[in-house]
Parts: sequence; structure tokens; C-alpha cells
Amino acid sequence: MNTMELFLWKLPRLRHFVFSGKVHIDIANGRRWEILAIDLVTFHFNFQLGVGRLNNILETFRTPFWLERKRWFVAYKNHHLFSVPYFADTIASFPFYPPVHSTAPDDRFFFQHIKHLQLPEVATIDLHYFTHIETLELRCTIPLTTLHTMIDLSRVRHLILNWLINLSNLPILPNIMPNLYKLSLNDQCRNILRSVREIQPIEQIRSLQLEDLREITRVSDITQFCRIFPCVEHLHVNLHVSIWIGEQYNEAEEHM
Repeated sequence: MNTMELFLWKLPRLRHFVFSGKVHIDIANGRRWEILAIDLVTFHFNFQLGVGRLNNILETFRTPFWLERKRWFVAYKNHHLFSVPYFADTIASFPFYPPVHSTAPDDRFFFQHIKHLQLPEVATIDLHYFTHIETLELRCTIPLTTLHTMIDLSRVRHLILNWLINLSNLPILPNIMPNLYKLSLNDQCRNILRSVREIQPIEQIRSLQLEDLREITRVSDITQFCRIFPCVEHLHVNLHVSIWIGEQYNEAEEHM
């Protein structure tokens, strides 16, 4: 800690400081940092350390300087003592559990910082609400009514659909997710083609990611797929069988 004190005292004009790394236990002392950080406008840190007396350390970050004057909050999780929300998780899998040890006044600091939410199973109604989800990853079929109770869907910009999910709600995406522009379909191509007669064009999608096109075996399939997503500007395709391109090229030549 003495080295860090000397380093910062040599920078009297310093106003913004981000500090991250594996540190000695004496670095995790809120009262000593009060002296060093008194003139800082922003101070974010992520200390990797082993903590024996965690409660004693957190108490040094619960003084009026931290909680009232600066409103700088910290949390401890997986051997990391970090600033909240700067170094808090941005990706979470439901159910999401915020850090148990924290000086933040409530759990909203953690839920509001999540930008990417994964739903691997049917979610139960939770008391917490995700207000800043930009990427939503669904690995199960879940009712829209349930999603509305959990997430502000108007902020979702990227929707990821995994496995065999019911696509009956696909045509109404523009209504429930007005800012959605990217759609990722993992193992969904055949599922979409089965429902193609019922799906109207979705012009809102500008970026489309397809995990595997092996199930699209005919030129007519490609035509139908392009009809569903007519306004795509960015296309990302992962092919797992190299021969697929040659097969489709040969078939396309036969139709010319």
C-alpha cells in the first residue's frame, strides 16, 4: 500500500483512476483509500485477493466518505473485491444471484447492470426486474407474459434463440421488442421452414446470425428464408459441413 500511496501522491492532478489486478491484502483498506481518493471524481477497482476477515474489510468501506460523500459501493465475490456497478457482472444466467457481501444499499445496483441475460430453463416469477437487458438469450420456450414480468423488453436489441423453441411469437417481435435489430438462430433453421407459411416478413431484423445451414437443402428453402428476413444488412453464418456450399452452388446453377 505504501508504494501505491507514493505513486498517487506524485500525481496531484489525477481525477479518474481505475485499478485492477492481484493485490496484497493491505490494499483492501477503505480508510487508507479515503486519503488517497479524496480528490478523485471516479475511482473504480477490482482487487483479486484472498480474504480471511471479510466483514472487517467491508466495514472500512462503509464510512460516510464511501456511502454518502462519494457514493462509491463495493462488493466481494469469487475472491474479488470490486467497485459497484463498474466491475459488476454484465452477463447473467437466470436465476441470477447478486453478491452476498456488498456495501450497496440494495440489489438493484446489480440487476440494473446486467446487459446480457440467459434463460436456460423456464423462469419462475421473480421479485426483481431487469431494466437494461440488451441481449436476451432464450434456451427454452417461455410465455411472453412471464418475460414481461422480468424484463423491460423494449430495450432488447439482440435476441438469441437456442434449441427447439416455439417460434409462434416470432412475427410479433416488432411489437414487443421495438429496438430489436439482431436475431441469432441456433439450430432453428428447420423449425422456421416448417412454419414458413405462417410467418410474415420481419423487416425489423437488420442483422441475422445463423448457426448451421445444413438443414436448408434446397434453393427454395433459401428463397423462403430471405422472404422472412428481407431487410438483412449483416449476415453471419457458421457452417459445420464444408461440402454444403458446393452442393447449393451446383443446385443453383441447375435453376439458372
